Amino acid sequence: MNLLQRLRKRGPSPATHAQPHALTHSGYGGGWSDSYGGLLIGGGRLPGSDHDWQQEVGEEALNYAVAGCLRWLADNISEPCLVVERRNAEGEWDQEPFHPFLDFMTQPNEEYDGESLLTAAAWDYSITGRGYQLKERDNLGRLRSLWWAPWYTVTPRFPSDGSQFITDYLYRPAGQGRGIAYKKADVVHYRWGLDHQTGGRLGVHRTRPFLPAMAALNEGMVYTPTVLRNMGIVPSVLMVRGKVGQGSKDGLREWFNSLFTRDNRGKPGVLEVEGDGSGGTGSVGDIKQLGLSPEQLALDKILDRPEIIVCNAFGIHPGVLYLGASGGKGFDNGGQLAEARRASYHDCLIPLLKRFALFLTRSVLSEFEIDGPNKVRCRFDFGDVEALQEDQTELYKRNTEGVQGGWLRVSEAREKAKLKVKESDAVYLRKQGVTAVLEADENPEPASSGSPLDGTDTPDPADEEQDNGED
Repeated sequence: MNLLQRLRKRGPSPATHAQPHALTHSGYGGGWSDSYGGLLIGGGRLPGSDHDWQQEVGEEALNYAVAGCLRWLADNISEPCLVVERRNAEGEWDQEPFHPFLDFMTQPNEEYDGESLLTAAAWDYSITGRGYQLKERDNLGRLRSLWWAPWYTVTPRFPSDGSQFITDYLYRPAGQGRGIAYKKADVVHYRWGLDHQTGGRLGVHRTRPFLPAMAALNEGMVYTPTVLRNMGIVPSVLMVRGKVGQGSKDGLREWFNSLFTRDNRGKPGVLEVEGDGSGGTGSVGDIKQLGLSPEQLALDKILDRPEIIVCNAFGIHPGVLYLGASGGKGFDNGGQLAEARRASYHDCLIPLLKRFALFLTRSVLSEFEIDGPNKVRCRFDFGDVEALQEDQTELYKRNTEGVQGGWLRVSEAREKAKLKVKESDAVYLRKQGVTAVLEADENPEPASSGSPLDGTDTPDPADEEQDNGED
């Protein structure tokens, strides 16, 4: 009996309704009985099926497509740079490169660095739609360290009458005992959306709808090595004419196996069974194959669609993992791999880290600031991510056209190409003989009578009379 079955058999905890309730996570332990009538959050039954797909799949991270997505996420999550920005008087955001929050996130505790902390939370978030980090404070209440907590060890608690949304969090690192209560202010809770089954107290489970596809991939992954381990032969049955005793059955089985092992593999054989001491006689009449061979199953094609479905759960293009129909031979003959990488950043990593930045601003950066998130924030800067950089040839071509067309300064073009800019570069290059013409509503008013358009002064009649009088 696995842990999921034991949790179901155990039923509700002895907590009374006067105590705060906690939401129960799926089969990894943690939490108390929830207040939704014994509903096991994250169960594996889907519409149209009574099968428990969660129990069949087990740990999602052991699925090879899921593991590939998590590997890609871990390898690329450190590419964007975490920055702190403060809003100036003009409403624009200025970076603060030496903010203490950045030093803290580089080494959030004495055991592992900030990249490991962020990756672990991102893995939990990508699979379950929720992730947790716990704060540790010194004697003065100041934030001292930040620790990752697996999603199944932390669960929000709330009054049974629903008078409060969340009172605190229960942390049970071993899945047993009464656990440790954490204040809301001491828990960073990442949510993907708001799960209706928990009233929004948890995020929506991201991979639960994709469990059947994971189960299909697990079966396909296990099928081939199992066949190879069993001498490369699909299960078969020997059809025997006449009555055969147990001794003859054992002899037939041994003979059949000997044809496909070691040096005798593939050699033809003939066997007749006349008796085994029990009075039964018989002979081999036929061999029936019970299963389909890997070629008949077309395993090289049948798994393409489940792989694409699972990668879709993470927003990662299967091509960057060399999975699915697009990951085959000739995939990158037209630059598709670079496009797949950019698509994976835009569909997976950029939205994930945007949400993480919002949670970090509210829950961690606020520990170092008196200003609110409308004045100071953290974000992940993707400006230097290589996969998102524009092709240099196309960039130079577009900048050249802009400079030659006269609508882009030389300094702006050099800045876009990440080249050094001098003061003398802040110029437009325009062809001689080109006259700038204002729009109709910007034309100057018609000159008054007697006023030349070339800007020369016209003698005033009064001045002429005065001059004549003096003469």
